[in-house]
Amino acid sequence: MAPSESQRRALIIITRSTASLSLVSSVFVVASFLLSNRFKTPINRLIFYATWGNIMINISTFINIDGVKAGAGSSLCLSQSFFIQWFFASDVCWNLCLACNVYFTIFRRYSTSDLRRLEFPYFLFSYGVPFIPALVLFFIHTEERGYVYGPAVLWCWVSSQWRYLQVVVLYGPAWTIIVFVFTIYIAAGIRIYCRRRQVLKFAARGGTVVADGIVRFNTINATPIEPCGELSFVATRSIPPQLNSAQLDDMDEEVLACHSSWENAAVPLSSHGGVMSRPRSHLSPSSLWHKFDRNHRMSVRSAQPRRRQSYLSEASSAYVKYASLVFISLIVVWIPSSVNRLLQIFQYPYLVFGLLVTQSVAGPLHALFNSLVYVITSWDAFRSLMNDTAQLIKSFIHSLVPNCHR
Repeated sequence: MAPSESQRRALIIITRSTASLSLVSSVFVVASFLLSNRFKTPINRLIFYATWGNIMINISTFINIDGVKAGAGSSLCLSQSFFIQWFFASDVCWNLCLACNVYFTIFRRYSTSDLRRLEFPYFLFSYGVPFIPALVLFFIHTEERGYVYGPAVLWCWVSSQWRYLQVVVLYGPAWTIIVFVFTIYIAAGIRIYCRRRQVLKFAARGGTVVADGIVRFNTINATPIEPCGELSFVATRSIPPQLNSAQLDDMDEEVLACHSSWENAAVPLSSHGGVMSRPRSHLSPSSLWHKFDRNHRMSVRSAQPRRRQSYLSEASSAYVKYASLVFISLIVVWIPSSVNRLLQIFQYPYLVFGLLVTQSVAGPLHALFNSLVYVITSWDAFRSLMNDTAQLIKSFIHSLVPNCHR
């Protein structure tokens, strides 16, 4: 049973409101990324690339039921169907790329430059692979069911006559990717938790945290803790004087570093060799756990252990926030529409209006959730941008009314 006219009007208002909100967030991501280098972290670069597809989702969902009214064979309905199929699938592919960045940095210790080299393959995968089925569906039709692209209640997409194909071309692959993404984040979270626990346990037994989680013992009876998965810490009494620099480098390679820097591979040092405080805006899951530059390792050993532990706690907390937001966004965006499609596949005789409302709200929100990740992982940069904008507005007002500040 189709929704009533009043229900359709409500769905149009809801969908266009959320699409407009997401479009504004997309504009912010694009503008801030292009205008400020502080936002150009590895994770934000991927979000920037994904935002262009999100903009097309926002435009397509804003068209809403107008595509359905134009008719199944109209250019408006066909283009709306094509863009929704292409960019809904593209968005979940970008989520997989973000998860892959987390995997490569935590499990493979990729550097920022290594991640940059993956961006073009990510781009081809996220936009190229979904483009192929979206284009092929243009040419599939039968005498009985007609063309694949057509009205699908809220907007034009794979028509209701091809409801089984909706699962094959979008929901099946999407949920396969989502499960894989969840697996990566859970495994990474376990790895981070194990490293943090081992660092704190080493420090509690008398070790010294010398470089964001690198723990060395100064006591003769220091004993190592059992490895957590593939992780292991190296407890050393002291470095024998007969070791040369090459051997020291080899030893450093075996020392597991729990890093709190989420952007750069090294902690910035001041001119006198001390550790400079780094802004929280650099927290970015795409470069967590990078190795320290060897030239810096000896310098940071004078830093206070508590400060090193606080860096590690901060990194763990930031990762939890990031992963939680990704989980919430994927669940909110995909569960309502998936349940709605399953009901249609099993030919449930009634459309559940509450599910349609939820789908109308969640459908266009890809961009909004991506922008939230963008802001949270660059919070200090965002806060600085807001302060600068406020000062600019204040200065502009003062220039118009010179005496207003007196």
